[in-house]
Amino acid sequence: MEEQKVLKMLNELMGEIKKTRADLSVEISQTRADLSGEILQTRADLSSEIAQTRADLSVEILQTRADLSVEISQTRADLSGEILQTRADLSGEIAQTRADLSGEISTIKSEVSRNHILLEEVQKQIKTVAEGVTSLREQTAQQFETLTHYVNEETSLLEKVIRNDVDEAKHIKGILGEHEVSIRHLKSKSL
Repeated sequence: MEEQKVLKMLNELMGEIKKTRADLSVEISQTRADLSGEILQTRADLSSEIAQTRADLSVEILQTRADLSVEISQTRADLSGEILQTRADLSGEIAQTRADLSGEISTIKSEVSRNHILLEEVQKQIKTVAEGVTSLREQTAQQFETLTHYVNEETSLLEKVIRNDVDEAKHIKGILGEHEVSIRHLKSKSL
């Protein structure tokens, strides 16, 4: 009866250990999944921003080129007699376009620099999270080792108790056997 209780306690303890191990495994898997999702989303966001900036710049440059080309063609066709005036007008427009493009390029460089800083911050955060996960993994392993050691000690203690109980039961059984023999002997004498 007590052996069954002890076995039941051992089974319950092993069940709790298995459940704790499963829970920890689920937590670690979920943390990894969350981190992977965040990293992928951050990369996708940064790629999208860079691609959009490039696309916007390409469209503006193409539009500016198209606008200039149309103006130059129209000016040559319409004002062929006034070449010097047209050249002066075009020089002014080209200078303005260059100034505009320089401003836009400066803005793009600034945005690229800002994106670089953001990327570095994200990398630092990812490194920090990775260190946290590694630390958590080490703590989990240490706690599991401590729990395993505790269970082994408790199991060893229970084994000793069970052996003592079995030895005592054998001893009591032997005494009962002797008493039974004595009782039979007394009964046979009294008859």
